[in-house]
Amino acid sequence: MGYFSEFKLHIAVNDMSKIINFVITHRNVDDRQALKNENFLKKVAGKLFADKRYVSQKLSDALLVDEIQLVPGIRNNTKNQLITMFDKIMLRK
Repeated sequence: MGYFSEFKLHIAVNDMSKIINFVITHRNVDDRQALKNENFLKKVAGKLFADKRYVSQKLSDALLVDEIQLVPGIRNNTKNQLITMFDKIMLRK
């Protein structure tokens, strides 16, 4: 995600690093709003690896209804969760 003047770019890519979809939001809009856009998530299935700014239990539960598992970056103040080795590798910086 990057900043350009007053806007933020949110990009969804697949496991082969090809862009699936993108959305541009205003800088003062919460990052989680992009994931609430149904058109942005049309082609997303399975697991969605996201930045720490997208962490929200409410959002995670809403995505799980659509069979999308949100796997966010690990924050210092979050509860420990069981995470697979594959997910740890995908989250590595």
